[in-house]
Amino acid sequence: MKVRTNLKLLRDSAGLSLRELQAETGILPSELSKMERGKLVPTDEEIIKLCAALNCTVDMLYPDPQLRKVLAE
Repeated sequence: MKVRTNLKLLRDSAGLSLRELQAETGILPSELSKMERGKLVPTDEEIIKLCAALNCTVDMLYPDPQLRKVLAE
């Protein structure tokens, strides 16, 4: 099961590249890419950093909060 995320949409809307988002969050671009593709589930700390950098809420990032706890395939 893939974890549905709006990370790429929010990042694109903010006009940020993966490297720019890394500068804001400290999360490696390779990990951010995996998160966007549903291959990696961010930790709670990473979710907080992403929301702060993208000026969004957790609900905007992950529309279905239960999926945050599911490991992506």
